Amino acid sequence: MTNDSDRDRASLSRRGVLAGGTALVAGPATGAAPTFAGLSFQPGTRLDMLIRFFRADGRERGRERVAYDFNADGTIAMNAHSESFDPPVVRNAIYLLGKRYEPISCHLQILNDGRHAGSGWYDCGASTVELTGDRSGDGRISRRYSMTEPLTALVAHPVSTDVLVGMAADRAAAGIPHIASGVYLTSSDPYGRTGPDLVRADVKIAYLGVEVVSTPAGPVGGDHYLLYLPTANKGYQPFQDLWCIAGTPVFLKAYARQPVDTRYEISELSFKTVELPGAGLGA
Repeated sequence: MTNDSDRDRASLSRRGVLAGGTALVAGPATGAAPTFAGLSFQPGTRLDMLIRFFRADGRERGRERVAYDFNADGTIAMNAHSESFDPPVVRNAIYLLGKRYEPISCHLQILNDGRHAGSGWYDCGASTVELTGDRSGDGRISRRYSMTEPLTALVAHPVSTDVLVGMAADRAAAGIPHIASGVYLTSSDPYGRTGPDLVRADVKIAYLGVEVVSTPAGPVGGDHYLLYLPTANKGYQPFQDLWCIAGTPVFLKAYARQPVDTRYEISELSFKTVELPGAGLGA
């Protein structure tokens, strides 16, 4: 009997989901899950994943559902629902990203220890980024930054948004940490508990090259980045390893070093491509 999943995989193996000549590789005779790697997704692709957070002792610290929809006009809709058990905080972030994964807009809602902490709307322009929203205890809030550099990433604290910082990396300077320019945060709290805000990030990033990462869909070529946070003595220290699907900031895995000491892994992954009118997917 052929189920919907089998039909999706067969369709994907014929079409592929990745542009640039890179296609899914499936094993129809064995029923093996497809594997994929590449540059950018075709219009009509939807990617869903469940990410689980684990402490070093194996205790689960949280879960995150994230979905990516690749639109006919080249934009990407990204929806992340992230729940941390320790500390107890829920972050719902809905993004519209541009063709180069730059933020266009974001809506963020935060629950802190089961209580509404606030919500905010972020509007990202060519030279400004603005926040309008509400925050528990403060009421209505408004923030606006004028930028002299392009906006690269807006990090809302789900781990799938942490990897957006990779777009600020200088890939030609492999292994060399440098300031991640054009990156903003929705909270200065590392878990995003303080409610919607708009803060310029003071972080460094280093591109460490391409590695093969295991996923529920098989091995994937992933870009590896190392994120550095500032220290009390005005230096920077390594904090978080981030892996994304090669050429994109689409999450693959992450590891936050001490004091967080948490690994973030995909435990479920599904994807399909549907033909969109005018998208030119072809047969």
